[in-house]
Amino acid sequence: MPAVQPPEVSQVDAVISPDAGVALPPPAAPTTADEAVHLLSLAQRHADAIRAEADRLHAEALRLHAEAEEARRAAVVQLDEAQEEATQLVADAAEQAALVLAEADRARDEVLGEAESAAAVVRARAERAAVEADGRSARLVEEAQERSRQLLAEAEAEVARRTAALAAEEERVRQAGADEAERTVREAREEAERLRADAADAADAMRGEATTELERARGHAAAELATAAEQAARIRDEARATAEADIALAAEQMDWTQRTVEQLVSAAELEAERLHGRGHAAAAERVRSVRRRLQPVIGAVAAKVRARLAAAEEAAAAVRAEADDHLASARAAAEAERLSAREDAARTLAEAEARAAAMVERAERRLAGAEQGARVLREQAAQQSGAAQRAVQDRLREARTEAASLVAEARTEADDLRARARELLDAARAEVRALTERRDRIATELGQLSGVIDALAVPDPFPDLSPDPPSTDDLTTHHDKERDAR
Repeated sequence: MPAVQPPEVSQVDAVISPDAGVALPPPAAPTTADEAVHLLSLAQRHADAIRAEADRLHAEALRLHAEAEEARRAAVVQLDEAQEEATQLVADAAEQAALVLAEADRARDEVLGEAESAAAVVRARAERAAVEADGRSARLVEEAQERSRQLLAEAEAEVARRTAALAAEEERVRQAGADEAERTVREAREEAERLRADAADAADAMRGEATTELERARGHAAAELATAAEQAARIRDEARATAEADIALAAEQMDWTQRTVEQLVSAAELEAERLHGRGHAAAAERVRSVRRRLQPVIGAVAAKVRARLAAAEEAAAAVRAEADDHLASARAAAEAERLSAREDAARTLAEAEARAAAMVERAERRLAGAEQGARVLREQAAQQSGAAQRAVQDRLREARTEAASLVAEARTEADDLRARARELLDAARAEVRALTERRDRIATELGQLSGVIDALAVPDPFPDLSPDPPSTDDLTTHHDKERDAR
């Protein structure tokens, strides 16, 4: 801050002159109102930043909640699909077992009916033959009886064979049903374990994200609190420095005023001594007049200095109080935001754990339902006695027909391949013959061309009388034209 310059002689004359007005002190120094406004704006910005951070934390918590809800809905959909698929598999297996059982009963009844019919026919024929051939010999009767017993034995053997085949097929179908049920239960258990693991992983991930967000919010709040404390300390220091500067300025102005008064008094005393010879009474009166004029000036200056000191102290106290208020507000806001973030994180974590527990419980219920369906399937498979002999025979006939068709197609394709191979072989042989003939023609033509070249190489005894011999290129071109013409 610049030092106050002492008054000039003209200013002293203005104060001393009885005709001039009372001289005023220098203008006052600037107050701390601007700095207070600046501090208020800074505190407001910090409060806005803290509120924005709180809004962002709230939005982040809402996003985490939405993601957890989406994961729960996806898990519910997957579990519903798995239950529907298991129910459909159980229903299909039950329907297939019922069909196999009905087919087995029908085939068994048909075989038994055929055997009984055959036996009845044989017995009827035997009885009719016995009645018609009453007079025949005992040998024919014994032969008929033997034939009847043989037919009955064959029928019983056929019935036993088909019964054994039906029992084996029934055992195979029962084992297939049991295997399918075990596979369904195993897949349902694996799906439930996978869903339980996914739910646990999702809960752990959300717990970690919530913990990280809480720690980050705590760090941010601590940083904001430290920044606010540092800003308040800086504001307090600046206010203290400003107040001290104002006090120093007031003291300097007081010193200047005192020096000015002393200079005025000295000037008056000098003036009085100078005028002592002219008249003691007039000089004393003038000194008293000067002192009377200086008393209001000194009082006004002192009052103004005291007022400025009091105003500076009040402004400094107000700034300190306002800074303390802003610091307390910032601390309270940071603590509130920290508590809110902690509550949001705890609530999100609790919701995630509750949803994970619900998902695990639903998975266990669906697993129990799948096991119940598997038990029902095993019971139905245990009760079925499927005789799929006719279906097996149909499959065997279809397989044989398909095999015969495949063999015929393979033979036809092999014949076609052999025919095409013969055609390719004949074409290759023809091409080889054509290439051989062409090679022979080229060799012959090269031999002829070699003879022509040798003949042309003989020196001519009359070079001036004979025309220019054709060049080798002309002969080659002519030879190529003749070959193309051929």
